[in-house]
Amino acid sequence: MLSVYMGEYEGNNVRVTEDGRFSVYDVLAAFVKPTVRNGKQSKEINPTQLFKTITDKNPEVLQFSGKFKFPGRGQRETPVANEEGIYQILMLCPGRRGAEFRGWAAKIVRERREEENNPELALTRGRQRAINSWKKQGLSDSHIEERLEGIQKRLTFTDHLKNHGVTGFGYAQCTNAIYLGLFEATAISLKEQKGISKTQNLRDYLDEDEVREISISEDLAALRIKKKKVMGNNECAKVSFESAQSVKNFLNN
Repeated sequence: MLSVYMGEYEGNNVRVTEDGRFSVYDVLAAFVKPTVRNGKQSKEINPTQLFKTITDKNPEVLQFSGKFKFPGRGQRETPVANEEGIYQILMLCPGRRGAEFRGWAAKIVRERREEENNPELALTRGRQRAINSWKKQGLSDSHIEERLEGIQKRLTFTDHLKNHGVTGFGYAQCTNAIYLGLFEATAISLKEQKGISKTQNLRDYLDEDEVREISISEDLAALRIKKKKVMGNNECAKVSFESAQSVKNFLNN
């Protein structure tokens, strides 16, 4: 049986399977809140009945949802869906929240069409969306600048890896080599140490110095890989590890 971690949606716990499918009932319970109208509060929604209403009217929903039995006493099989499936379900929710979600989705579609016609607009908006998200996470302006610079350097690093024969898992292998050289831990281990889920971006939870050390290590690794004409997953990972160790040793002396 797949293990489970607890996600969060608008302050409510949402169960998520390890392969990234969300409990439909948990999402609906969090999404469709009771409303106050004419001084009277509506009843709490029954997520089981709401999902039945949605699927009775739109049976195609069942095609992108499955069943999963979460661990725990008395648990039964419950509908689960991936992120795309959850969006499909929320689009069909009745009432104010459903209408709000449909309006949000329409806005996103319009913006993406605008960005297809104007790629520079996509870059500008994408950068601003990232900045807004980091600010919500509590990152300082200097930390955000460090992340933006680190992303650009990361792209340069992966371009070098591609040009030197790195494929498939090799990118993760080289990244883990950087982490091992600097922190003596893989990405998964670092996430466990910091108490973040597998789906979250590790670098958003590192401090400014750690992000800077990674960027310097990736720069050095890219330079050495190019200069030595290193090729392939294993050899590039070896150079990445040695470069990160060099940075660590330099900073510790």
